Amino acid sequence: MNEQMTPRRRFAAISVVFLIGCGRVQTLDDPPVAVRAEPVRSEPIELAIAFSGTVKERRKLELSFKVPGTVERLLKIETSDGKKRDVQAGDRVEKDAVIARLDEVDYRRERESARARLESARAKSTAALADASFAAKDRDRYEELLKNKAVTKEEVDRARAKAEAAEAEAIAAASGIAAAELAVSKAEQDLKDCSLVVPMDQATVVARYVEEGERIAAGKSAFLLMDLSKLVVGFGVSDSLVGRLRIGQDFKTTSDAFPGESFPARLTKISPNADDRTRTFEVEVTIDDPKGLKPGMIASVNIGRHEDAILLPLTAIRRAADADRYAVFVVVTEGEAEVARMRRVELDGLIDNRARIKQGKGSEIKLGDRVIVAGANRLLEGDRVRTLDATIAGEQTIENLSKKANRIDPRGDATRELNGGNGSKSRGLKAKDSSTNGSKADDASRRAGAGEGAGV
Repeated sequence: MNEQMTPRRRFAAISVVFLIGCGRVQTLDDPPVAVRAEPVRSEPIELAIAFSGTVKERRKLELSFKVPGTVERLLKIETSDGKKRDVQAGDRVEKDAVIARLDEVDYRRERESARARLESARAKSTAALADASFAAKDRDRYEELLKNKAVTKEEVDRARAKAEAAEAEAIAAASGIAAAELAVSKAEQDLKDCSLVVPMDQATVVARYVEEGERIAAGKSAFLLMDLSKLVVGFGVSDSLVGRLRIGQDFKTTSDAFPGESFPARLTKISPNADDRTRTFEVEVTIDDPKGLKPGMIASVNIGRHEDAILLPLTAIRRAADADRYAVFVVVTEGEAEVARMRRVELDGLIDNRARIKQGKGSEIKLGDRVIVAGANRLLEGDRVRTLDATIAGEQTIENLSKKANRIDPRGDATRELNGGNGSKSRGLKAKDSSTNGSKADDASRRAGAGEGAGV
């Protein structure tokens, strides 16, 4: 039936065609857009700043012989097949183990010679003491005789001089004993120093510089040992952060060498002054259980701090009119209607898949504003909205919310879906299926004539 269209129906049909081809404008007859909004609030977050540093050993020692000599023997390590080999880099050695020994023949000979000189000095001292004692008695006898004028003054002086000389000899002999004892002690220490002993617990051989039969000078490095049971990581922090650190604080350390793993660490050092060049404070954390970490690897230490921040779901963030700016829609009550108004925001990174909003002049939202977090992708500035209950159970999907919106509005066949799943159509008209009612334009025009309006 070719029914002549009234002016109202003709206007509705033309509007439908225009909206489909050129974009959407919400009319007074359109139902409000179903959206979900949440109030802007500040919540506490923990931010982790990663500092990178080189893993280092907690302790490192270079071992060298205190005396020169020929390397007679190296520590033998038993292999898995039951054989023994010389100690080498990578071997763990126990504290007080003799890792290398020099030929002791010359040093044993020197010790015996020193002992013999000591015995001679002791014998000489004994004789000198006896002579000094006899001379002292002879002097005393002559002095008594002088009182009775039985001897001359010259004889007394000779007796006194002889006693003084004998006493000096005794003193010199005693000094000879002390020197001989020092010589024996040195000879025994030299003999002891022929053995190179591991001085620390849980030592690992990093390098060996000597071979059996090699002549080595005193003080020349023979082994490099490290304590790898605990490792340290050092890095610099700014003056704004160093005041928040305390000795004993716990941190997590990661390394690219062990993806997915973390190593508990504790703060063990804070430099009292800043570096003159970098103006940072050197701090150090200790990893008690390295679990495969080795010196020279790069590790990152995550230092967290607590802050208050505004976080919004990514679904709330839209592009602003300026290409390099962002915005959100907030629900504003104007008269008796709720309207979507765009507010610019400045982003400050992502935290747990939510956008952090900078607070200040760059952001036009404030605490308490109701930001649209679902359905924002289908809105234009000034659209009327209907906010759904934000406490709907989490298991309900956006599609469920859309169905709920259709139940709320009697013109649900024209209510837009919240998920914006229609792509470019989300900004155009969404009409009911017209497979039995003619074209979309005719169907919408008929509903417009019936007073239903064109839903967006």
